[in-house]
Amino acid sequence: PEDISRIKKTILFRINKTDLIDSKTISILYRQAQYLFKAKEYDFVIENWNKIIKKANWKSDSVKYFGDLYDDLAQAYFEVGKYEEGFKVLTDGMNISKNNFKNLYYVEAYNNFLSHRSIIQLINNQSDKIVKENFKLLEEHVEYLISLSDDDKQKLKKIDNSYFLDVIMMVTILDMLESKSRSASHYPLMSIN
Repeated sequence: PEDISRIKKTILFRINKTDLIDSKTISILYRQAQYLFKAKEYDFVIENWNKIIKKANWKSDSVKYFGDLYDDLAQAYFEVGKYEEGFKVLTDGMNISKNNFKNLYYVEAYNNFLSHRSIIQLINNQSDKIVKENFKLLEEHVEYLISLSDDDKQKLKKIDNSYFLDVIMMVTILDMLESKSRSASHYPLMSIN
């Protein structure tokens, strides 16, 4: 409890210290999330990660933490049962990412948001329409990842070495739920190449 109080004070001080939060500060704040989640400080994360996201300088190295901060915020919403808000955070993150694909950190973030949104919606028995929409987006993303240059694929692998496997796994799961499903090995075989 005392450590959590200190962590919360540090976070609030850093957030309120400046109008634009730099990557060094975001790195420090991001690393504190694990302690806040262990202490079930979800409301604190929701309130303050929203502020961090709005004040972050995403044009700097902070972009490395873009996906992590949005994922943490969505997770906090899910933990308190605010599923619609969590889905909105992931969808907003996907839209921002999609509009910034020139930066591979956004490609990786989009991959994570889409995979997380898909699995959470699947677990929560969302409509077939939503599952099909996620499947279509995942298929399109797989095609995009395949179309990347070899150089970009290597750079993306340095950002997250399992990025392609994650999206292949999720699209395979959703493909098996389709009435006209391909062979269960269709997408996994793509990952071999």
